[in-house]
Amino acid sequence: MSEAITEWQGAIHEIVATYSEVDRRSLSIPDFSLAPFGIYLWSSVKCVFFLELDILLLIPVNLVILLRNIFPGRWRYRSFSGRYIKAFIQWIRNGEVPIVAIVAIRSFTRALLVSHFHNRLDLIRRRVMLEGNLSEEEQAKLASAIDKVLLQWPTRTVWQVAFTFGLPLLSPVGAFYRFFFPEASGAWTRYLVALSLAYALLFLASAFMIKRGLMLGGVGRSAYFPGFLEGRGTYAAEERILAKFGLAVREFPLGFALSLILVPLNYVQALTMYDTGAYTRLAGGGAFSKGSFLLQTMLGALLVAILGAIAVVRRARMGRC
Repeated sequence: MSEAITEWQGAIHEIVATYSEVDRRSLSIPDFSLAPFGIYLWSSVKCVFFLELDILLLIPVNLVILLRNIFPGRWRYRSFSGRYIKAFIQWIRNGEVPIVAIVAIRSFTRALLVSHFHNRLDLIRRRVMLEGNLSEEEQAKLASAIDKVLLQWPTRTVWQVAFTFGLPLLSPVGAFYRFFFPEASGAWTRYLVALSLAYALLFLASAFMIKRGLMLGGVGRSAYFPGFLEGRGTYAAEERILAKFGLAVREFPLGFALSLILVPLNYVQALTMYDTGAYTRLAGGGAFSKGSFLLQTMLGALLVAILGAIAVVRRARMGRC
């Protein structure tokens, strides 16, 4: 047995052990849970409350502290919302797009994990079969070892995932809408389509963010929020092992892609709200013009996309992919 095949066999065992550890951590994710949404909602409520408190008290409170610090001794300047702002900055600095998990579904998260494992192992298999320094017998031996592992993590196509998870989630929404609004206008139908697509993407984004949390070493609820996990986690081991085969692979920035998709979806929803008069009724008659309303509605989505681009650049520099 040549030295090359011995080294490659060890690398295959190592990457399988690495992925198996991530797979074991995925068992800490519940079958279905809205805990990520509850945590995010409670933190958001506190952030808004403390931000408003800062607007009212930041200057007078810190002015008193400034006058106090003239004398011996020193008091710390206060900001009630400061820790939430620092947490957000940390999230972006760690290379995570400003999208959070809302719902935890183990089967959906594992589908993304298995696809990740399968694609990397299949790439290693193709690399083995293209190695000219190995004999046919050695190639067959390594390929056979990889094939056995691939049976453990069979991947699903995009269409299989869409039909398995997407359609069952969307059909109740459509049925509910058709039952209560049989004579709906075209604008409301357009709104339903955009809302349903956003609803499906919400589940996909949540599963992807939890998948990243598991890859970065998170377990249980810590995996819900990958932006707060330090270090490179499994990505570091994966990069080192793949380098032994002369391979360099980066994870597709699905979170960033979803943030870009949300820009036109947000525009369609805002346009529909204005055209159907829903915005005017919610505003109590004091509505903005159509152009102003669309502009202010789109600012949030565009900001998320810009921050997502910054996060993707940071992620590549830190090697968290």
